[in-house]
Amino acid sequence: MSKRQNERFIAVISISASFLIPAIQARQSESPTKPVAVEAKVMGQKIRHKVAPVYPKEARISGTEGTVKLHAVIATDGSVRQLQVESGEPHLAQSATDAVRQWTYEPLVMNGKPVEVETTIYVIFRLNNQSKP
Repeated sequence: MSKRQNERFIAVISISASFLIPAIQARQSESPTKPVAVEAKVMGQKIRHKVAPVYPKEARISGTEGTVKLHAVIATDGSVRQLQVESGEPHLAQSATDAVRQWTYEPLVMNGKPVEVETTIYVIFRLNNQSKP
């Protein structure tokens, strides 16, 4: 290959590489990021649709009361994407998760884009007033 052909080859490679940089940067910005941690009280104010849990019959009969603590990941569309029981009575935990999976939130927006959120949700079960999400 002559020197002139070699120079042309190098120029084409460097021009092609410069077109790839924006595509790589775009992919990096679209890559999933860790959900933003938001306090339970703040996310409680962003609930759009809340379903109350059903007080389980076994728990009512046995007089079981308590709080179920859930760790949740809220998707960018406001739906509950992931839910995990952190603590609480097993009789109550299933009812709490069944209800909370139906909740929807106002999406949290950062830098003009909705982001995933991780938060804690407390579902309180009391026999005198049934249950309180």
